[in-house]
Amino acid sequence: MDPATLIARCRHEAGLSQRRLARLAGTSPAAISFYESGRRIPRVDTLTRIVAATGATLELSTTSRPPDIDLAEN
Repeated sequence: MDPATLIARCRHEAGLSQRRLARLAGTSPAAISFYESGRRIPRVDTLTRIVAATGATLELSTTSRPPDIDLAEN
C-alpha cells in the first residue's frame, strides 16, 4: 500500500480530520494533505509518527528480490 492511501485509511478509521491528525502528529494540515494526495512522500520516520498519531502501528517487511533484477544496470 502506498503512503498516501495508508495515511488516509488510518485517519478515516480513527475518525480524525486532517487538521486533528496534523496536531496529533506534530505537523501541519497542509503536510497531511500533501501526503494523502501523493504530492509529497513522507520519510519513514514521518510516516511512522503520522500512523502512530492515529492509534495504529506501522510494520515494515521485506521480501526477496526477484532473481531477474540486475541492480548494476539501475
